[in-house]
Amino acid sequence: MPSPHRAHFYLDSIRVGHAYLELFGPDDGDEGEVYGFYPERFDGDGEVLVDRGEIRHDRERLERVRARPDLELLTGRTDLSPEQYRRAAKFLDDFEADPRRYYFLGYNCIDFLQDVYRAARDDERADVLRLFRAADLARVSATGWYAVVAQARQRVGRVLRKRLTDDRAGGKV
Repeated sequence: MPSPHRAHFYLDSIRVGHAYLELFGPDDGDEGEVYGFYPERFDGDGEVLVDRGEIRHDRERLERVRARPDLELLTGRTDLSPEQYRRAAKFLDDFEADPRRYYFLGYNCIDFLQDVYRAARDDERADVLRLFRAADLARVSATGWYAVVAQARQRVGRVLRKRLTDDRAGGKV
């Protein structure tokens, strides 16, 4: 029996790919609320690099991907305590009321998932991408590659922060 509080994080391979999540509360059963972060509008080619962002409720996309065997859908699952669920839900409510700008190569759907996961865990170093294998991420188009790069960027950042902390403690900075 799954935990009554949980989250599923999805990465799919439609076009350049997309990342979104499903948050399950104690009364949701097999279907939680699905959230994705998008640019508010796309250009004439259906692409965007920078625009105002918005949350969309992505149940339709999730079902469309599930119905197509030619598409990849990776799922990272995690149980949440009632407090973690509350923090994730509050983050989503606050973000929906005042979303960040969408930057394709700066703050996009992957970064949004990271922020939800970190809010739930109450830990700035928590990494939602650890719910996925790197080899699987590379299969889901540009979204997967961005996730691989983001994962590497976070590892490098942790190493650099530790070195800076060690250097400061040793009087080198």
